[in-house]
Amino acid sequence: MRCAPFVLAILMWAVPAVAQAPTDMAVCRPESETPDQRIEACTKAMESPLYTQPAQLDAQVHRGKAWRDKQNFEKAIADFQHVADASPRHFGEALLEWGVTLRRMNRLEEAVAILERASSPSGRSHYEKGLALADLILHRQAVTAFDVAILTNHNYGAAYFQRGIAWYRLGDEARAMEDWSDTIRLGGDEAADAHVRRGDNWLRKREWNRAVLEYESALKLRPHHADARQGRDQVLRDAPELPRRERR
Repeated sequence: MRCAPFVLAILMWAVPAVAQAPTDMAVCRPESETPDQRIEACTKAMESPLYTQPAQLDAQVHRGKAWRDKQNFEKAIADFQHVADASPRHFGEALLEWGVTLRRMNRLEEAVAILERASSPSGRSHYEKGLALADLILHRQAVTAFDVAILTNHNYGAAYFQRGIAWYRLGDEARAMEDWSDTIRLGGDEAADAHVRRGDNWLRKREWNRAVLEYESALKLRPHHADARQGRDQVLRDAPELPRRERR
């Protein structure tokens, strides 16, 4: 009996440690975990009776993403295909990730065909289809896909940015510049790249002041942006008349 308090103390110490351990799904989902950790956790979740079938299928989608991050595209596709066949609830998401995987494999026509059947409330399926169409040098069709992505999500900065590239390749500079301005206005990850694209356009027109302002704006957002630094250096080489206050 004298050992009972000691045993009780050990048990009281151990219970919180177990309770605080991350669940398989908590490791399976975050892309901050390594692909191998995610694959192991997702596989355990898929096989665990503690999870319902929808949760197990969700784990399989995330395992497919982890396989893709390891460049094991065939295993990724096998996971996405199984989920698409098994669950109407997960059908659109599985097809979306399947299409993204095909695009990364450069199987572009297949990617477009799969993404046309996919759906996502954020507009990402249309965005990814636009990327595949642009890779196929079908810029007019890419613009249409990006249009739908933007209609679905008016704050989709990446779609504005990529649509601007498609417009530029179609020779419509005005629409391209407008889309890149919208990208900057939305302030997402692509804003610095949009400034560089605008700067490159002004550079080709020898509009030195406008070009250097765009490159400087890009560098404020991303100080180590190599293209912005290269563009600014080219302006400073080619425009000796540029005011000293801008030559920094």
